[in-house]
Amino acid sequence: MNYFLASFFLLLSISLFFKKYILSISNFIFQNYSIKKMGIGIALFGIFIIYISTNQADWNEVMWRLTTLILGLLLILRGILMSLLGDKLYKLLYVFERHYYKLTIPISVILISISALVISRDYLGEIPNIEECVSTGEIEIVCGVSNPEDMVYFEKEHLILMSEFGGIKPYSPDNISGSFKFYNINTNKFINANIEYGANDWGSKNCFRDKNSSFGPHGIDLVKRDDDIYQLGVVNHVPNESIEFFEVDLSKLEPKLIWRGCIDAPETAYFNDISFKNQDEFFVTHMYSRSISIPKWMLASLLKSNTGYVYYWNSKDFQKVNKSDGGQPNGVLYDKDKDILYVAYNQSDEIRRFNISKGEVDSNFIQSPDNITLKDGQLLLTALDFQPLDGLSCLETNKNCSLPFSIIKMDADSLEILKKYSYKKTSFGLPTVALLIENKIFVGSFHSDRIALIQER
Repeated sequence: MNYFLASFFLLLSISLFFKKYILSISNFIFQNYSIKKMGIGIALFGIFIIYISTNQADWNEVMWRLTTLILGLLLILRGILMSLLGDKLYKLLYVFERHYYKLTIPISVILISISALVISRDYLGEIPNIEECVSTGEIEIVCGVSNPEDMVYFEKEHLILMSEFGGIKPYSPDNISGSFKFYNINTNKFINANIEYGANDWGSKNCFRDKNSSFGPHGIDLVKRDDDIYQLGVVNHVPNESIEFFEVDLSKLEPKLIWRGCIDAPETAYFNDISFKNQDEFFVTHMYSRSISIPKWMLASLLKSNTGYVYYWNSKDFQKVNKSDGGQPNGVLYDKDKDILYVAYNQSDEIRRFNISKGEVDSNFIQSPDNITLKDGQLLLTALDFQPLDGLSCLETNKNCSLPFSIIKMDADSLEILKKYSYKKTSFGLPTVALLIENKIFVGSFHSDRIALIQER
């Protein structure tokens, strides 16, 4: 609805510059229709608009509903004036014609400003302080982790491995290092991941890593190698942009990650998430230019313009995936059984389904989707139910932020939305990944000291 209203106000502002047509339409209406009857109709439509905007609780906390309410009130006022003044308004048309641009240019500027505001803000409600580790409502939280941006699950061991996201430009002044952590779903305890260095034999021979340097993990994925060893792929931002490979050793009491190589990113690439095709090949999302600034990011977000695409690593070099351009490609998932690639476009507000063998692409609207997981023919992903300015203000104030969000379950074949769990004013927010394990959904976040556990309904 935000996009509809923004487009409406923008088109209305542009139309005011077509003086000839506006005046012709106005004259036609005054000459052929009853102004009083039209006024009554407009007033009744305004009442209907107000009803639409206020027909649910907390309507005043949502930008589009508040905007629609004001629009409804203006329509009622206009309708009343038309009914009372009637044909006298025709005389004002002459004055309007003489001073057309003096009147319409300020109105057009106001309409453009409203359009920008509506598309950049959505949630206007309270953002409660949730620094205390206290579960609320339907969401159980477990604290003791730092920005658990992405997750993979080891079913036999009942362990979840999480990438502890540090930070990236332009949201922070520089890329910030992070770490890894395991979570035992039986004990609800976090376990630090010990990192060791092994042979550099899974990545590129031209990629090297200083053992004293830190990592900046982002998206992660898991594949089982031909020798039954778990191979972890990690999008890494520190000290350089790369894909890092780890052997996951769960044989001891304390699980550990053994570094086994890396691949340097293309010079212009800024990665987000990874999904394996096999142990030697993978897909990775390039979200936007490394030189992007907050103003450029905001403009791209408002305009829904293309900022990146998907790369395919064929074991030798990176290749761009055809038809994968979009606004901040984020989560990526490859279904090897069906040869299907799923990509979440965070700024384009969509998820795409690429049939690799047939070269076909389908899509569906999802507001600000992030990482994607697959289980039993169904996709599970997170969605942010707010606009860019809401998120930026939250990042500047709270470590934990309870802005509205949704967990969405979709049919993997049709992209039909099957279930949608929506939350606001809870003890959790800014989700990035949802992982269904038995009958619980485990949710991570890029800006939080906790994970969320939601009982599937």
